[in-house]
Amino acid sequence: IHGLALADELDEALRSATDRYLELLRAAEVDTRDAHLSAPTLRWAVAFFAKQEDVEQVRACADALATIAARLGTPDTLGALAHAIGEVSLLDGNLEQATEEFALALDLVAEIESPFDLALTKLRAGRAFVTAGERELGVTHVVHAYRMFRELGARPFSTRAAETLAELGEPVDRRLGKRALRDLEWGGLTRRELEVLRLASVEGQAFTAE
Repeated sequence: IHGLALADELDEALRSATDRYLELLRAAEVDTRDAHLSAPTLRWAVAFFAKQEDVEQVRACADALATIAARLGTPDTLGALAHAIGEVSLLDGNLEQATEEFALALDLVAEIESPFDLALTKLRAGRAFVTAGERELGVTHVVHAYRMFRELGARPFSTRAAETLAELGEPVDRRLGKRALRDLEWGGLTRRELEVLRLASVEGQAFTAE
């Protein structure tokens, strides 16, 4: 479901993406047997809902992550919770707490081998730090997120980082290079790439069901 939610999000199919992320949230709330697997997906759900400024669902994800983190207490679950609290604080206008929680989230996620999650957290933290007036630190986090996504071969997400820089009023070509600017102008995934992502997600669900 997570892969399909990402595909919908990247395809700007926001209603479908919302439904899938809500399904992931409900599953995490109902069945805690795979709580260690729910935390990473809820981190992405938090980022999605925060981008939509859906405070209610961001809080719901934070509550679910609080339950998971209290049970497991691992760096990945605590990091996801700190990320969620950071997003809630940012939406509430509590900028000091937002930056503190994102700084904690970055430290915790850095302890685990999950560069994809770390890049996402850096991307979201960057916006929070810029909003809080720590512009250079925030921009640095976004630049690092871009480079990490590029190294992972996650072009749609590196493009999202470039979009974030542009939204923050930064010159993309100066900060990231002309290639990033070209990618930004070209856009994210092609239709064929989205089809492959969806197919891989569906096949993964079928394999899990077996």
